[in-house]
Amino acid sequence: MKFFKKRRRLIIFTFKAIVSFVVFLGMVVLVVYFFTGDYFKISQIDCEKEKSSCSDKEKTFLVDFLGENIFLFDTKRKIDEIKVKLPYVKTVDIQKHLPHKISIRLVFRQESALLGLNETKWYLIDEESFVLAEVEKKGESLPEIIFMNSNLEPQVGRKLSNPEVSACLLVIKLCQDNFILVKKLTYLPEMSITLDLADDIYATLSAKKEITSQVDSLQFVLRQSKIEGKLPKKIDLRFSKPVAIY
Repeated sequence: MKFFKKRRRLIIFTFKAIVSFVVFLGMVVLVVYFFTGDYFKISQIDCEKEKSSCSDKEKTFLVDFLGENIFLFDTKRKIDEIKVKLPYVKTVDIQKHLPHKISIRLVFRQESALLGLNETKWYLIDEESFVLAEVEKKGESLPEIIFMNSNLEPQVGRKLSNPEVSACLLVIKLCQDNFILVKKLTYLPEMSITLDLADDIYATLSAKKEITSQVDSLQFVLRQSKIEGKLPKKIDLRFSKPVAIY
């Protein structure tokens, strides 16, 4: 009787061991298939920019992604690779769509200002000081940023790291946010910023002081002047209180 009980236990144990082994083997096969099978290899890439399809030139940089396993596809690393290959791209968004498709959306840098060095060389730059191109001044309708006697050395396809350029771009952005039209901005060696505004108004800011408060003061002076019906010719914001000259 004891012999039969031991034999029965042995059979049950053996059966469980075989089932466990089969399940384990099945899981291994499934994992191997997931990472090596063609079903989960990327075979379709949709690329979009500004609500239109990417150009053939832009798509050539994405061909290397084909054939990669979608589960092992490192989106963060791929985004960095795209930005290196396409420096004019500002942001990249990659979405995975099982089983074998990814969609990529590119947002390209936009022109924000025209940077002029001594009014002889001109460069298109974006809001992050990235140099887009060297251009002729003629025909451009962007705000001008003029640097006189500057040691700036812009390189197309690279970002300027100068804090002075960043300050000028901040002034332009804040003015635009306050509906103040800046036609030309001149950065002078003594760290003052001169603005050529609409209605032949000139404003002077200090690059040493906080920019936002100075633009707020400029907006206040202009608004009050329009209410009073008399616009100033010059506004100096470098002091504790703005000075308006009519």
